[in-house]
Amino acid sequence: MAIGNPTQVGTNTSQVATHTSIAAAGCVIPTNSLAVAVVLSSLTTTVPADTITVSDGTNTYAKDCSNSNTTAMRVSVFSFYYTAGGTFTVTATIPSSNMSWIYVYTVANAAASGAFDQKGVSSTTNQTTMAVTTAGNAAQADEVAFGIYGRGADVTNPTTWPGAGYTMLTPAPNADCNTTRSRGLSIEYKNGVTAGATVTADGTLAAASGIVRNVVTYKGAAFTRKPRQTLAPSQAVVRAAIR
Repeated sequence: MAIGNPTQVGTNTSQVATHTSIAAAGCVIPTNSLAVAVVLSSLTTTVPADTITVSDGTNTYAKDCSNSNTTAMRVSVFSFYYTAGGTFTVTATIPSSNMSWIYVYTVANAAASGAFDQKGVSSTTNQTTMAVTTAGNAAQADEVAFGIYGRGADVTNPTTWPGAGYTMLTPAPNADCNTTRSRGLSIEYKNGVTAGATVTADGTLAAASGIVRNVVTYKGAAFTRKPRQTLAPSQAVVRAAIR
């Protein structure tokens, strides 16, 4: 079976003046599924340090990607494969921030081991283009690609249009973490990439903004064909007689 579409299972935002964690409670995560957590943290003038961690209290997520720009904003992506499902509180521990956001998604039929494949990052100030390309080539065609964009200086809350082949996820198409501090988040995905080639995520903002761009890809589970059954001569004779 092909890798599944991402499903949102939890979210939370905090605008407390100073905080060092943010939690998405009640995340219902199925057995044998990949969980992907997107975390945005921001300060007024300083970029938060790259020390963010994510855990559900028992399991520690792997950091797959982290990126920032000059608008004092960092966007990080984490993942963990659950062999046993349940309801979890997924918590991001962050540097002291005055605004943060966490989104948690699950993906069915992902590889149970080594699902994370490729990433790419870039950043800009005052643009509408969100294109970002992986540094390496996709290992296989059955992968899901996330395009994740932190937006700054966008108090007007501009609409985000997804790139070709991509579908916007919540928070979309035009969600703001905090319009006063001018921070927003746009997330898109597509299923299926070209094996042996780089993967580009792109889209367009309706108004120019500082953008932290991230593209991350995850592999689907390898399909294993059941071996053909070989009949013993006596079994073959019996089966032929029955026919």
